[in-house]
Amino acid sequence: MAKRAPKKTAADLTAGARMVILHGPEAFLRAAHLDQLRTRCEEVHDAVDVVRFDGSFTPVADILDECRSAGLLASHKLVVVDEADQLLKKSTDARTDARTLLERYAEAPADTATLVLRADRKITGNLATKHVPKVGVVIDCAEVNDAQAVSLLIGAATDRGS
Repeated sequence: MAKRAPKKTAADLTAGARMVILHGPEAFLRAAHLDQLRTRCEEVHDAVDVVRFDGSFTPVADILDECRSAGLLASHKLVVVDEADQLLKKSTDARTDARTLLERYAEAPADTATLVLRADRKITGNLATKHVPKVGVVIDCAEVNDAQAVSLLIGAATDRGS
């Protein structure tokens, strides 16, 4: 029986990740993990451009074009897609199906960009279980209890020097 790869966590969120999925109902965690990723990318790449898309209506081709194009000022880009679950809804044409195109992109992601898919619903399928873990990390942003929330807020305040 084959061994399963260990499950990745927020600690695995590094500047080397080329694709990241932040999914789950806790918006605070999704935002905190994105901030953490941006900080780590800035430590490695100095300046980082952040480009945001709304997955509800942006074509996947536009998102992937942004990932593959060179940044103007910064050496690295964070391409953030909010509402990624809407982007991944199945289409009838395999040539334009977002999930298929993102799986193909994950096979050879751009070195100068990190694609971040954020969704309040869990992203499932091969994209999240096979493709993204090879080039990045999938983080479940589940609801937190009161004690976890206090700990997260204290940690965020400490990181910001407050």
